[in-house]
Amino acid sequence: MRIPHVTLIALAITTSFSVQAQLGDIETPSVAPLNQRAQPGPASVPPFSALDTNDDRVISQNEATADMTVSRYFMRADSNRDRVLSRPEYLVLSRGGR
Repeated sequence: MRIPHVTLIALAITTSFSVQAQLGDIETPSVAPLNQRAQPGPASVPPFSALDTNDDRVISQNEATADMTVSRYFMRADSNRDRVLSRPEYLVLSRGGR
């Protein structure tokens, strides 16, 4: 039975990390599963009113730039594509997009 070279190399690297971690030389790197992206959460975004600086009850893209997380996830959170975040859209964003 022939094992592809890539499989052997991956196995060697994994074994090397495992042995070195057991010896205390290095820490085993922790990697999140590929199907889990980092999402914003309640602690990572400011209150809606803090970003709605003109009190029009929506957060514009310009207002969203005040917070890096909100700015980054703005387009994903804007579910109706009207280029503003309503309170319900912002609530979904603040809860991690769930």
